[in-house]
Amino acid sequence: DYIAGPTLFPGQVIAGYNAPNDAYTAETWAKYILDKAKSFDAAKSCCSFSAINSGSTGGRFWFGYVFRASAAPDDFER
Repeated sequence: DYIAGPTLFPGQVIAGYNAPNDAYTAETWAKYILDKAKSFDAAKSCCSFSAINSGSTGGRFWFGYVFRASAAPDDFER
């Protein structure tokens, strides 16, 4: 239940991804985002989560971000 805080988002984002919630499981989405992160030489960390998009009426979506900065627990917020 954590999301990237201001030390990572948005200033350290290399790439962002989303997909319908029913297209992946938590494990397959996390692997997809990790594979995307590995494709960037500058990537130091990534995160993935499921959430309701602000203003959306379509339910939950998967979101994932690749960051150019290393991440520590304090870089995430509840």
